[in-house]
Amino acid sequence: MHAVNKRSVPESIVRRRELDEAMELFLAAHRSLEQSARVLLSQRGLGRAHQRILYLIGRAPGQSVSDMLGRLQVTKQALNTPLNQLKRKGLVRAKREPGNGRRKQLFLTPAGELLEAQLSSQHRTRLATAFRTVGNPGERRWRDAMKLLANGSEPWASSRATARPAVVRHIHRQSPALPGA
Repeated sequence: MHAVNKRSVPESIVRRRELDEAMELFLAAHRSLEQSARVLLSQRGLGRAHQRILYLIGRAPGQSVSDMLGRLQVTKQALNTPLNQLKRKGLVRAKREPGNGRRKQLFLTPAGELLEAQLSSQHRTRLATAFRTVGNPGERRWRDAMKLLANGSEPWASSRATARPAVVRHIHRQSPALPGA
């Protein structure tokens, strides 16, 4: 970004430029992380929506379509197409929930687990490198900022906890610690 002479520019304009730069950095970082997964996904005829589904099922196997809708905050129609594509490609399977035949639980197949692990591994490596560079205090500040951006002033996972608290607890138990963290 351009250097700003703060003496000649009103504080509100300087702050707006700083926030614009922060948005640009956020978008560039997101684009860069997504680019690393794009090749693996495109080789399989998949996209970002498929990756999100694989990631979420991988973190909480056995969740229902309803759970996924709440966590992704999309309509059933928006989830249905990519989920069915993942099933047809043999990456996701659905199993009727014991005691409730109408509710289906979602699981990754071995091929789905492998693909999800490859995709997430790339992101973990990039995040771990960045966190090593900024150190533990920088990582904590980053996490605090992301939590606030994700949920406003609400505590982490509150929007996801309404659908099925056990799923959220499972995610936190299953999340591996980042190397160097």
